[in-house]
Amino acid sequence: MPYQGDAVLGDWSAIERSLLQVRANGTPTGYALPISTNGLYVAHLGVVRAGELRGVTFDGKPVRLSVRHTDLISNLILLVVAEGAPVPGIVFEGPEVDRSSGRNWMLTPAGPVNAEVLERPVYGIGGPGRRTIPLREVRFEGSRQTMSKALVMQGRTIVGSVVSSLEPVATATPSIGSALIPNYGPSRVQVIQMTAPSLTRRVLSAFRQGEAMQYPLVGMVCRNSAQGQVEVVSVEPRSPAQTAGIRPGDELLRLGSNPIRNVLDYGRVAIELIPGSEVTVTLRRRGTILTLPLTVAGTHR
Repeated sequence: MPYQGDAVLGDWSAIERSLLQVRANGTPTGYALPISTNGLYVAHLGVVRAGELRGVTFDGKPVRLSVRHTDLISNLILLVVAEGAPVPGIVFEGPEVDRSSGRNWMLTPAGPVNAEVLERPVYGIGGPGRRTIPLREVRFEGSRQTMSKALVMQGRTIVGSVVSSLEPVATATPSIGSALIPNYGPSRVQVIQMTAPSLTRRVLSAFRQGEAMQYPLVGMVCRNSAQGQVEVVSVEPRSPAQTAGIRPGDELLRLGSNPIRNVLDYGRVAIELIPGSEVTVTLRRRGTILTLPLTVAGTHR
């Protein structure tokens, strides 16, 4: 059993009664948490394997599970109890703006582990659409292999999902990947990344409706030019960018009210856009400043 501090154990006896132990072909692989009272559960993608999928309640009752939606960006998966869904004592919420209450911990396939979420934002690139993804770093004690399939909690709130296959992008601190912190806590502590609460909130909000997360789609690829500008390299056919009139070679200056100084700026602003909303794109074309309205589309990638 992983290291468990008093802050985790104080809630664990109540929490575990509402969980399902996930089993693939009879082998326990981890836990799923109820996010509604009508049989919707969320789990880390890493605990779901191919084959017959079942859950077992705290009192040993088996239930059949099916996969409703898989989100490859957040590593979250929506599971549905096919029939005879248990009524959970606790329904786990997504992160709210005020996260001041509750201690951080991680729900791993082996049980709960104490953790600390660092508030400094970092970013990674991943998912089928090669997106810039907002992350947070998590400090913990234990095996990184076990933690790679963990949900990150604050009290009884899901605040993130561990992601371990992203490519780091440059930030003020050189290292984003797993690292050892030699002088923190009672022993050497590792660092891993989780999805930022802002992204987790949106995925769980869609899951509670039984739907997949709609990610924003703009439809243009940009790069940092040798002149220090952000240049549009390509525009996807029939995309919002093409409909707005954006062309390859344009210099991107602003997206909404946000100045775009480099490709990282573009990626982290674009991921926060809401599908269906309208945003103003400010660009320079052959020395002329243009302001174009763009309606953001949605995609599951």
